[in-house]
Amino acid sequence: MTIKLLIIDTETCDETHCCEIAATLYQVSPNLRECGAIASCSTILPINDENSYEWLNGITPELSLKARDSLVTGFHVMLAQIIAESDYCLAFNAEFDETVIHRAYPRQKFPPFICAMQDLDWGYPGRKKNGTFKLVDLALWLGIGVGTAHRAGDDVRLLVECLDRKKPYLYEMFEIAIALIKSPKIKVKALVRYEERHLASEAGFYAKYIEGKFSHWEKEIRECHLAELRESVDFQVVVLELPVGV
Repeated sequence: MTIKLLIIDTETCDETHCCEIAATLYQVSPNLRECGAIASCSTILPINDENSYEWLNGITPELSLKARDSLVTGFHVMLAQIIAESDYCLAFNAEFDETVIHRAYPRQKFPPFICAMQDLDWGYPGRKKNGTFKLVDLALWLGIGVGTAHRAGDDVRLLVECLDRKKPYLYEMFEIAIALIKSPKIKVKALVRYEERHLASEAGFYAKYIEGKFSHWEKEIRECHLAELRESVDFQVVVLELPVGV
């Protein structure tokens, strides 16, 4: 049995608008001769005003306007074909990219998302206590040279190279990840005093503000990870919000 992945990455020009999308169809199989990248596409999208993150991704509004309608339309067609072939979406930081891509394609139905950072066990020793790490650091640990980053196409290709380095173990890695994502996400709250706030931050909790005022420290996790989280921190963790239907 094979698993077909839509590997996807995005770049944004502000908090809500996407200015670049890249995608690769990647097949995972127990037969290593059937495992690897199949098809890829990417494009920048027109930026109407300015790119607030030009300092990071280097995409200028002037360059973006060269993405003619015919080119963008061709990309949308190719992306739709890859989506139709895919069993799952894979993004390095799925929490971010899933939100961006659903906003860019509100009528498109995407397969379930797997987070390459949080849901896949790479065996990477540099993972922080909150479970995060950088794609570039993972690539370097795997012995992959990194020439460029922070463009969607470059980051997708880098993730493909990371997967290629793990080919003998990929099928098992994704079997575990697919079982993991069936566990619903829940929001949890850290009960910490003000002088202990650094403990919550180090554990991946972020400060939640309501009407401009600090309310509490919270994070979103898989329900199956709740017991593990409670054992790993020196403060009490309570469930703040259960998923619908739970």
